[in-house]
Amino acid sequence: MQTFNSLSEQFFSQIYFRFSPTAGTSAGLHQYDSKLEDYSAEGVAAEVAALHQFETKLETIDPSALARTFGVAWPGSNPGMGEESR
Repeated sequence: MQTFNSLSEQFFSQIYFRFSPTAGTSAGLHQYDSKLEDYSAEGVAAEVAALHQFETKLETIDPSALARTFGVAWPGSNPGMGEESR
């Protein structure tokens, strides 16, 4: 099982900056300087597929581990948090 920290690093390196290279350039990552976003149907489909694939990795994270590590409550895991309290 991967940790939230390693998954968050993967998200930025393999998903976010890959499909939003101008954001990578803005973040000071010069390997993205010569790249632009691909808004073609194929490019968007590739991004959506990558996001869905990443979502399955994220679902392996134990929400209670996040609460212990970061002191945050996962939506729906704590009465008084999220939609139920509104």
